[in-house]
Amino acid sequence: MDKFTPDHSQFFCSEDSSKLYIKYRPTYPDRLYEKVFKFCQESETCTWELAVDVACGSGQSTLPLAKFFKQVIAVDSSEKQISQAPQHMSDISFRCGSAYDLKFISSGSVDLVTVATAFHWFDPERFFEEADRILKPGGSLILYSFGPESFTHPEADRYIQYLNLSSKYVAKYYPATEKLINRYRDVTLPYPGWRREEIEPLLYDLSIEDYGGFVASLGSAQWFTDSPRGHDLPGEIIRTLRFLCWKELDSDLDYKLTVSFPLFFVMGRKPNGGKKKQ
Repeated sequence: MDKFTPDHSQFFCSEDSSKLYIKYRPTYPDRLYEKVFKFCQESETCTWELAVDVACGSGQSTLPLAKFFKQVIAVDSSEKQISQAPQHMSDISFRCGSAYDLKFISSGSVDLVTVATAFHWFDPERFFEEADRILKPGGSLILYSFGPESFTHPEADRYIQYLNLSSKYVAKYYPATEKLINRYRDVTLPYPGWRREEIEPLLYDLSIEDYGGFVASLGSAQWFTDSPRGHDLPGEIIRTLRFLCWKELDSDLDYKLTVSFPLFFVMGRKPNGGKKKQ
C-alpha cells in the first residue's frame, strides 16, 4: 500500500476540525501571559500599541493579549478557524493570511509577535524574515506551546506513553513536529540574547470522551480518518481508557482524568538597531 502523505496546511481547514479545535483544545493559563507581559516590559521601546498573534486558530491564544495591548491582530491561514473566533471585538482584528506574508501590517509597527503551539508547522527562515519586518526595534518575538501530555492516573499514563501519539503518529507523517516533542529545545531565534524557559505544567481535568475529542482535534487524527487505513484513533483511545479506568467510572460516572501539559517558551527581542543576528 502506498504511504499516506497528508497536506498539513489543510489539517484545520474543514468546518468539523475547526469546531473540534475550539471545543477541545486547552486554553493557556494566566501565568503564561504574565510571563509574556514581563518580557515585553523589559523592552525600552514597548508602547503596548500593537500585538500580532500568528496562527491564532480560533482565538484561544489571542484574547488574553487584549488585556495588555491596545490593538491585537490575529492571523490564521484557515478561514474556517477564523470563522470560529469571537467577532465584532473593537480591540481584536481576526484576519485570514499567511505567516510568511503579513502585507496588511506595516513594517516596524509591532510591539509583540506571538505564535502559540504552531511554530513547529512553520518554515522558520521565512517566518522569521516576516516577523522581523513587522517588529519595531526592541519588539518582542515569543513562541510558546504546550507539549506532549501525561496523565496522573498510572495505568492511563502507561498506556498513553506506550501509544506515544506525538512520535508514532504525528512526527511519523510530519517530522518537524519533533520540535514540539523536544519542547523547542532545538529552536533558535535570530536575535542576540534570546532565551528558552519552562513554567509549571498546565493541569486539565478531562472526561475520557473529552480527551478523545482533544486527540480528534490534532492533525494526526485526520491522517487516520482520511487515510486508506480508516483507523479511528480517537475511538480506540476512548475505549481503552474506559477499560483502564473502569473502577473509577464504576464509582463515579463523571470521573475525569487529570492531564498534564508541559508549557515552554522561546523568547527574543529585535535589537534597537533594527538588524537581525547574522
